[in-house]
Amino acid sequence: MTLIIGIRCDQGVVLGADGATTIGGLTEPTRKLKSIDDEMIMGVAGVVSLAQLYHDRVSHLWRSELREASSQQSVENVQRWIRNVIYADAKRAIETSKEIRDLIGERAASGKVSTNSLIALPVRSKPELLTCDFTGESYAATEDLPYSAIGSGAWVANPFLSFLREVFWNGGYPSISQGLLSIVWTLIHAIRVGIPGVSSPIQVLGLVLSDDKWVVREMTEEQIQSFGSHVNNIESYLASYPRLG
Repeated sequence: MTLIIGIRCDQGVVLGADGATTIGGLTEPTRKLKSIDDEMIMGVAGVVSLAQLYHDRVSHLWRSELREASSQQSVENVQRWIRNVIYADAKRAIETSKEIRDLIGERAASGKVSTNSLIALPVRSKPELLTCDFTGESYAATEDLPYSAIGSGAWVANPFLSFLREVFWNGGYPSISQGLLSIVWTLIHAIRVGIPGVSSPIQVLGLVLSDDKWVVREMTEEQIQSFGSHVNNIESYLASYPRLG
């Protein structure tokens, strides 16, 4: 069980994830966001074996071709490149799922291919957030929809992010600070809700501009706790708001 959140900001992209994975009924701590050469971020929710495979495929693509090509290609072309490297593995997983459907049932077989990804990378010197389904098909974040959540906790995260956007972001892309606060607050909220398998520690990475170069930076535990304190202060203020009626 997983919750991974991405927000396209005015000067970068921030991604956050919970820190638990469930294997054989046991919950273990894990890091779900991966930095690729400190230039790209990828988080995958779903089948562990496919998640590892997709990450390896995209990492190789970035190092062999996409790093150079992304400085010149459109985001649509970058999306096609990523889809092409993921689709072959997805197709094999789908075929395997069909073969075992009669043995384990429709729902269990579908779970064998249920894998989605969030990818943050620079394209033509601009930060982009891509949300990919299990076949590699993707859409890019826009000012109208600058956030995305994947995993079993997405049903809690997406409406909460919509609320934060309406209250705090003033339309368009949020600032990096607003994005980080929203990531931490949403993860705290999802953990409180008690979604099975979604728990601390929280991991947060950002794709930000440094010395005219897009680089990946990870928030420290102390920085995450600082944003958590802001969340507590905001919630305390809301709790003290005069009751109506």
